[in-house]
Amino acid sequence: MKIGITGSLASGKTTVTKLIAKEKFPIFNADLIVKNLYKNKSFVRKLSKKFKIKVKKNFKKVISKMIANKEIELKNLEKIIHPIVRKNMVSFANQNKKRKNVLFEIPLLIESKLENFFDLVILVGASKKIRLKIDNEIYYDNLEKEGQLDILFVNKNTSLKYQITKDSFSFTSEGNKNFYEGIIDFKPFYLNAKFNYEGLSSKNLFDDNSIIIDLINSEILNNKNLSAKINLDVKDITNINELNNLRLKLSIEEGSIGFADSTIMWKNDLKITLDETFLTIEDDGINLIGTIFLDFKNIDNFYSSFQLQKKDRKNLDKIQIDYVYNLNDHTLRLDNPRIDNKQNIQLEEFLNTFNSKKDRGFNKITFKNFINNFFRAYAG
Repeated sequence: MKIGITGSLASGKTTVTKLIAKEKFPIFNADLIVKNLYKNKSFVRKLSKKFKIKVKKNFKKVISKMIANKEIELKNLEKIIHPIVRKNMVSFANQNKKRKNVLFEIPLLIESKLENFFDLVILVGASKKIRLKIDNEIYYDNLEKEGQLDILFVNKNTSLKYQITKDSFSFTSEGNKNFYEGIIDFKPFYLNAKFNYEGLSSKNLFDDNSIIIDLINSEILNNKNLSAKINLDVKDITNINELNNLRLKLSIEEGSIGFADSTIMWKNDLKITLDETFLTIEDDGINLIGTIFLDFKNIDNFYSSFQLQKKDRKNLDKIQIDYVYNLNDHTLRLDNPRIDNKQNIQLEEFLNTFNSKKDRGFNKITFKNFINNFFRAYAG
């Protein structure tokens, strides 16, 4: 299997590559190829002639300075370097085609449109708000490797125990308030993991600068060779007091990303379930599309929370609505409402009016007003 590993500067590509390569898989490093090119006299002469450079000492620094000063366009330099790197990459793959796994660490893999060359592409990302310090201790025997990985996320330390065999990488947390466990099968690639958190903030989770949005936009998760099942359990949503007991079920199968059967509680009064929900990337951005079920456990308490007038408080058990949520502009579209499995014309008209508005985002006040107006429409 040819495994491409990519990511931005200082994202941890080399750390991830070395961790996987503990099984003694061969590694192709594109940066090392480029570094050695500048030691090649023929290559240096070619660049000197192309860009009319007379200086011979510290040649690479001279090139970098000329790029910074816009004396050389980076794309013109890449037109020379990239074909050489690709030629070396193909040659390396052919030399190691009998090996079970071959790793390729390439910073501009996506930008260079090299995804189709690989059986699997791993995107390594580091959030701007996260600093990683990794200390690794490994214990060896003949058949498998075991070790402990200490990871520092800013001021929060997480310790993972892991085991690497010829076919898989498994991990579990130890002695932490939050609990993680999972296994990665190398071929075919499959990730099965579970993460338990006492508390987690949803603030900025889907901002344009978040690592989640970057990951989805890269379309790495749409790779048909990638399969995964990830469960995320969170006891408390720390920035929204009413929400608790999130059970997010992420499945990735043959390029499709789904969240079916994910649930969250609103206080103890309402269970919210995502049914047949999946992600799509359209011209207008990233959309979460599916059906949402609202199962009321104590509707009187729910009504009281939103201070609904008594005349608008009708007895009901379940609401079902189709939805489209845009993760980029945070707008919501709602259609086909069902109250206890029955259509309601007043609600359909209310939602048609809501969907016709340009501003369909929510804050605390507009969300409370929406809930009041929704049940007022249902009450007639």
